[in-house]
Amino acid sequence: MPLAEPGQEPPCETESENLGREEGATEVIEYCPICGHGPALGYASFGELRSSFEICDCCGCEFGYDDNLTHFENWVASGTNWSNPKARPLNWSLEKQLSHTIRPWPPAPPGEKA
Repeated sequence: MPLAEPGQEPPCETESENLGREEGATEVIEYCPICGHGPALGYASFGELRSSFEICDCCGCEFGYDDNLTHFENWVASGTNWSNPKARPLNWSLEKQLSHTIRPWPPAPPGEKA
């Protein structure tokens, strides 16, 4: 992989790693894009999140493996049960949490329309 010029973002090996790194992208991903659980993640890009293979304590999706809307639909159909019940806040609100989801998910690669 070629090195980046000083002050430039290093080139990404795959298109999926480049998601969220388009010029001017500064948003940090703090919530699970599938169920909205968080804040806690703190990934700098969609590609970084998806290559983490971290598992959400709430919906149980594994980023980069089953982080898709089918997983979300299955989680809802099964009763929105927590993957790690000990992580569920006492004052948990599904409605409030869902306001933090990212749609469409997964996002279209840079240069493509969603």
